[in-house]
Amino acid sequence: MRRRDFVVAVPLATWAVACSQDDATDTSTSASSTTVTPTVTAAADPQPAAAVASTDSAFAWQASFRVTLAESAGASATVRTLTADLEQAAGGIVITPPTGLDESFRFVVRADAGNRVAASGSLPIEFDFFYSLPNLGREALVTIVLTLVDDESSTSTVTVSARVV
Repeated sequence: MRRRDFVVAVPLATWAVACSQDDATDTSTSASSTTVTPTVTAAADPQPAAAVASTDSAFAWQASFRVTLAESAGASATVRTLTADLEQAAGGIVITPPTGLDESFRFVVRADAGNRVAASGSLPIEFDFFYSLPNLGREALVTIVLTLVDDESSTSTVTVSARVV
């Protein structure tokens, strides 16, 4: 029986040495690559945005504001998707409408500078929201989520809120 134990022990010892050598090689390879990941922040301006009577007869109110994306790590990123939600609010607090009622809105996006945030640069994006609220008020909270992709194809999201009064 000792002979079988020895035969099993030799392959296990060889496997353990081989695994430790592969791990050492992988560690040195990954440590040598340096990739700068973009750091992008977003700010809405003005804050709060003013609601005025809508020029679109399908909606009671409209508001315009700018979201500026700023990159601070020295790596560029591209805006791939953008979603927005508008919710009625009071004092900056979202007020959920009664069951069966919902906010209605549409928005227009103007990104005259394109969709790329340059390394250590900024990108302004203009928004026009047209909306009506179940409570017939004008105050709303707009939440915008942007999905970004960097030059290494890594994605990230940035969220910004704009208060409308």
